Amino acid sequence: MVSYLSFIAALIFGLVILEMSLFFPQLFWLSALIIAVFIVYRHYRMSLSTRNIRFWITLVFQLLWLLLSIAFLIFIDMEIFKHAWVFLMAMLIPFNLLFLSVSVVPPDIKEKHQTLKVQYSGFLSLLSLYLTAAVSFAFVSILLFSPFVMALVLLICTLFFTWMWLEYHLIPLKSRVIGTLIPSLVAVEAFAALTLWPATVFAVAGLWLLSIYIMLGIIRQYLIFGKQGFTKRILGRYALLFVIGFIAIFLTTRWG
Repeated sequence: MVSYLSFIAALIFGLVILEMSLFFPQLFWLSALIIAVFIVYRHYRMSLSTRNIRFWITLVFQLLWLLLSIAFLIFIDMEIFKHAWVFLMAMLIPFNLLFLSVSVVPPDIKEKHQTLKVQYSGFLSLLSLYLTAAVSFAFVSILLFSPFVMALVLLICTLFFTWMWLEYHLIPLKSRVIGTLIPSLVAVEAFAALTLWPATVFAVAGLWLLSIYIMLGIIRQYLIFGKQGFTKRILGRYALLFVIGFIAIFLTTRWG
């Protein structure tokens, strides 16, 4: 299990390296590489003897999250938000290792750790989906990359992160395949439609994520509870989320 000392050490290490990348832009990608090597090393050590397919999937999960987070950092304009995002990244690195890399947990906290792992991994999957959308929209609207290429990138990432989200919510394999394909295809269609909105990249990505989250929630309710899962409270919650998200992006839209 991870000690408090190693947790804090990983946090400080990530924070120092990432802050250096902001103060010395010429070392930006070198800093990202150092963080990636650190994650691979710690993941290898913390996974102990388990070198199965799960080892590689969780490693790809963490490295892909890192790549998207670094790319997201590039498109943040205000310095204060850059430092805030760097701090959040440094905080998440040890948490990622704690919940995705640790393979042996003491019996007395195993159940609690598993519960927290499901909740945290679900959160990380949604965050990674948001980063995927924000970076994809930014590449199209700011760097003028081909929307077809970025749609393909978004589709691949959405398939992976959606699969992980459903897996951590204990959806059976057969149902998980359908539950991954449907929202991933909708995600590409939503991406194509939202590229026409004259709003900020961050706001559009938020609405995109909201759409995918609502669809994932509905699919999860159906796969677990069937039609009985669609209560008035559940449907009302999703409707409220959509209204709030729509109002938010409407207020951030630059017309004309």
